[in-house]
Amino acid sequence: MKKIFLYSLIILFISTKAYSIRQDGKGSLKISNQTLENFKQYLRGHVSKSSKSLNNKPLVFWVTKDGSGSYFWYCKHGQCRGGNPAQEKIICEKYYGGKECFRFARKTSVRWKNGINPGKGSESKFSSKMSDSEIEEKLTKLGFLGEEEKEIIIKKKKKNKGLSQLDKLETLKKLFDDGLISPEEYLSRKKIILN
Repeated sequence: MKKIFLYSLIILFISTKAYSIRQDGKGSLKISNQTLENFKQYLRGHVSKSSKSLNNKPLVFWVTKDGSGSYFWYCKHGQCRGGNPAQEKIICEKYYGGKECFRFARKTSVRWKNGINPGKGSESKFSSKMSDSEIEEKLTKLGFLGEEEKEIIIKKKKKNKGLSQLDKLETLKKLFDDGLISPEEYLSRKKIILN
């Protein structure tokens, strides 16, 4: 009886560990042109060689941490449930020679949190009916295309001019935790706030 209980605990631990990995990306990310094109293809469900829609539904879109590569899955039937995130992560990382991958989008919602994108709600949702320019414009607005991260930091700093010293330190810490500023930049700005 004790052996069965012990085996049950081990199986439970192994099965929950697979889902305990960090799935959604976090921090600054600029996607490459190829990743952008793959994201457009992913949203639209891809087409066959004869240019007919395959009626695929977007399921999950993974991106390398540096934004240079992507790997995605479709739901061919419309009633799909998500796969195993640990396996999806491993597949993406093997495909890109060990580069770390994180989930960028689940279905049509961009989940990557970069300090601008909320990761849920209508602000993060895309549609297969969007034009190329609409997709690019929304990704730029969410901070994944175009504007450099330094400019984002400057904009956030301008918003914070009327804040107390404690508020400024908390905002600076959040920028650092989200990966939007380097450790050196964090320390130098902290000194400026404290002086």
